[in-house]
Amino acid sequence: AELDAETAAKIGVPVTKGTHITALVPNMSAEKAGLKPNDVIVELDGKTVTDYVSMTNAVGDHQAGDS
Repeated sequence: AELDAETAAKIGVPVTKGTHITALVPNMSAEKAGLKPNDVIVELDGKTVTDYVSMTNAVGDHQAGDS
């Protein structure tokens, strides 16, 4: 989900731009990579993540199994 100021304050993070991880599918790539609910993604491979669209664009630059 897109992070907004209200959610940032609620989960206690100092940023208001990024993608808020609300849930993960068990045993899938995000969980295996160590992401947890309430994590916030602000950068991926040097690309700024400000919202869901910028995150999916950055992820789309990868193939399954990339590290």
